[in-house]
Amino acid sequence: MPSNLIPNSYDTIGSIAIVEFPHLTNLSNKEILVYKRTIAQAITIVNKSIDSVYEKASQIKGEFRLRKLQLLYGDDNPETIHRENYSVFKVNVKTAYFTPRLVNERRRIANSPINKGELIIDMFAGVGPFSIQIAKKHDVRGYAFDINLDAYKYLKENIFLNKLESMVFPFNIDIKELLEYDNQLGNSLKGKADRIIMNLPEKSLEFLDVACFLINESGGIIHNYQFCPKPNPAKIAVERFTKALTHYKYQIEDIIHVNTVKSYSPTSDLVSLDIKIISS
Repeated sequence: MPSNLIPNSYDTIGSIAIVEFPHLTNLSNKEILVYKRTIAQAITIVNKSIDSVYEKASQIKGEFRLRKLQLLYGDDNPETIHRENYSVFKVNVKTAYFTPRLVNERRRIANSPINKGELIIDMFAGVGPFSIQIAKKHDVRGYAFDINLDAYKYLKENIFLNKLESMVFPFNIDIKELLEYDNQLGNSLKGKADRIIMNLPEKSLEFLDVACFLINESGGIIHNYQFCPKPNPAKIAVERFTKALTHYKYQIEDIIHVNTVKSYSPTSDLVSLDIKIISS
């Protein structure tokens, strides 16, 4: 077997493994598929909890942040139960965005010094890993939004599975709708949020208007995520956030935390910012 066909790692989501292979041109498609299926079978032998192995067949794309997956071995069942940081999540890897690679970041946020009674808004919640893990550890009220109906269905179920129905409230809307003058939910949340999670790194700053609409005027914390170019991604992330904030009546009071979470591509990294802003 060609050594350059063996993947360095793979993602595990519940009983599903998702593998990414390097691009090969010196073998026939039939030979490549045989190698890939052999590796996929080996993964299930080494890891007995894996029932299905999929290959990444495209980049993440579209409004719902999904990618195409090709079954290599096992059951073609994209739905699974994933356990993380003492929480449980049902997810369909084909229809709802979820990455296990943010496990440490989600633990870090959940372990932050969060005050009792905080109102927390998760603007791009997906199946709920941030909101649910925070509510598991703190007495808070969480509002979790996602535009993807499938993600919303799993978000609702995961709130139930984790027994958080009285703490986390899910909504299937475009978060921008909260800005509409006659939106009752938006009007009820305006200026009330103590903490906002903006995990949409492709374009999170395009929604800073919503965050500033929702954040408490006396001050609140924004957890912002961005993809930024190397070699100085953290510096660029802070500069971008600072520049974007000048369009609104808020200013930075404190840059609490800046961290390069992981490499995203050969040219960019995922950066997390914890920033406290106040009305200017």
